Amino acid sequence: MPWGNLLTILIMTPLLFAFLYPFLWMFAVSVSPSSINPYAYPPNLLPWIGGWVPTVEHFSSLMDQFPFFRFLINSFIYVIGEIIPMLFVSSLAGYVLGRWLFPGRDLIFTLILATFIVPAEVTLIPTYLVVKTSLGLNNYQSLIVPVWTSAFTIFLMRQAFQGLPSELESAAIVDGAGEFRIFWQIMLPLTRPTLAFAATTAFAATWGDYLRPLIYLTSEEFYPITLGILMLNSAFYGSFNVIAAGMVLGTLPIAIVFFLAQKHLCAACQKGR
Repeated sequence: MPWGNLLTILIMTPLLFAFLYPFLWMFAVSVSPSSINPYAYPPNLLPWIGGWVPTVEHFSSLMDQFPFFRFLINSFIYVIGEIIPMLFVSSLAGYVLGRWLFPGRDLIFTLILATFIVPAEVTLIPTYLVVKTSLGLNNYQSLIVPVWTSAFTIFLMRQAFQGLPSELESAAIVDGAGEFRIFWQIMLPLTRPTLAFAATTAFAATWGDYLRPLIYLTSEEFYPITLGILMLNSAFYGSFNVIAAGMVLGTLPIAIVFFLAQKHLCAACQKGR
């Protein structure tokens, strides 16, 4: 093994453990009996060290006494309703800005990039007023519709489309393909690594969004998982095992998505080098 790879392993292994330890601790607390002190020193959160048997009673208590499953469903509704239209709109915009030649194209792209320098806190109140007036509050669309456009995703898709050879378009035009068919059947499939990266980052941002739901929602019927976890502390005060079980269920979808998209993410990183 080359010395460079060995040095990388020696450095990354402790870092990997440092990043994973909070999640492993949280999972251990969620499956440990209530009699086990999660803050004991030395820690006894390992069954073969503490002498306890793992249990799923805390997950059962969470589902039986708390509408946690409803919050999970709401988060999936927000994720699907936001990401799919956002990817479609951003792909169309990126294709037009990356492949078409028309006056003002670079100016439009510059204005889109300029939105990066505007802090989200600056647009918070104006966005709230627009959403309240046009979409209303305490509903799904108040969180879903405003994020159908993403400057970051438009930037990613434009760069991806610009990197594709023009011979593909020429061959498709010769075969009689229309503009939308060229986009949908030829160009867009070639940007799958970029789409996977954009979808994964959007999923993580939407799933962990806390501020916007806190502002736009007051009815528990529409709460996402982030506000649901916030309610756990008051609903199960003193039972940190149940709270940890809720955190595990809230974190699991993000871990699954990153695991499934790992191949495409690696391909996007290699393509960007």
